[in-house]
Amino acid sequence: MDAHPTGLNRRIFIVGGSNSILRNGWTYALADALGPDQPITNLSCGAASTLMGLFRFLGQIDQCRPGDVVIWEYALNDQNHCSSGQSWQVLVRYVKWMIRLCHDHGLLFLPLVLHQRSWHNSTPPTCPYYRALENLFQAAGIKAVSDEPIIRARIRGGQSIDKIFADPVHLRNGPKLMAAFARDIVAALSGLEPLGPKALQASIPQPGATLTLATDFAAGETLTFKNSIVNLIGHPIQQSPGLTCKGKLLGLIVVTGTARTALELKIGSQVIGPISTQAFPAHVSKQWILKQIAVEGQFPKTPILAEGAITIRTATPRWRRPYVQNTYVWSPVKPGQNGAETRPSVVAALIETGVPHHYEPPKLLARIKLKLRNTLRRLANR
Repeated sequence: MDAHPTGLNRRIFIVGGSNSILRNGWTYALADALGPDQPITNLSCGAASTLMGLFRFLGQIDQCRPGDVVIWEYALNDQNHCSSGQSWQVLVRYVKWMIRLCHDHGLLFLPLVLHQRSWHNSTPPTCPYYRALENLFQAAGIKAVSDEPIIRARIRGGQSIDKIFADPVHLRNGPKLMAAFARDIVAALSGLEPLGPKALQASIPQPGATLTLATDFAAGETLTFKNSIVNLIGHPIQQSPGLTCKGKLLGLIVVTGTARTALELKIGSQVIGPISTQAFPAHVSKQWILKQIAVEGQFPKTPILAEGAITIRTATPRWRRPYVQNTYVWSPVKPGQNGAETRPSVVAALIETGVPHHYEPPKLLARIKLKLRNTLRRLANR
């Protein structure tokens, strides 16, 4: 990898899911391969999609310098959300925004595309998300690092898939396997080229398009959430924090726990929700977890446009169960459950401006499938 114009190595920013924060995983192997003088900032956050990656990246983008590298690893997570009912078109748009932000700030972009264990068990299934992702990278002139050559070589060599994956979505952190990922990434870094006009045209091409973090909340109580990864200010949802912004609402970033809680959004005369904020218990290791709530393409009235104030308030579902997005549940709280005392709080909203709002409602069959999937999920969470 060429030297940074300042004489230092280009800094690397990693934006990915839980495989990117796995102890002794590929990020550790990459750091070992590049040596102690290579600055690496890991912004990864698990149990989320590229929407969370955009939040983490936008929070650090002022620290990036032209020529720095962004390694994106959210494909496996995005596909998981796609399988759970989220629109693949919306998920791919998140990736387009990553490319656009990197282009505008002079950053190099390297995708690391991982797949779930089931993908490698047999002939890969037809998947609209991965197909669209491949088409996007091809149109943008972006070369991705894929796990397929590494894993297929091991399977051909007689290695069991269960020796490669610890569970359906997480790789084992065997040193030889992780070193193979590091070698492929280092090789890709050495030939990485700046994003050109093709990348801009393939991503979000509108000249005035912006994606911002809206944090202009009305004055009120705030809570601090801090761990080894993040240091955040949250606004308790039970106090109905008002947020001033203008544009299309893509999603919210919240801190929540395992209490059976829900929220709703009030934008003008429109009320959206209720939406579960009860985190999947297995994901909450201590008292709270950083989560996303996707808005774009999730609700009947889309796009959701804000022209001033958004009120985010607690909802008490009575006659209907709330929307339960991927990695959330709606179930009774068990005694002593981690995170049961956490007050859900909103941290930021992702707001898009300068992009025409074209939305095609799902076709009848797609709507029926989505409604059936959501109904089955709600029944399973009773």
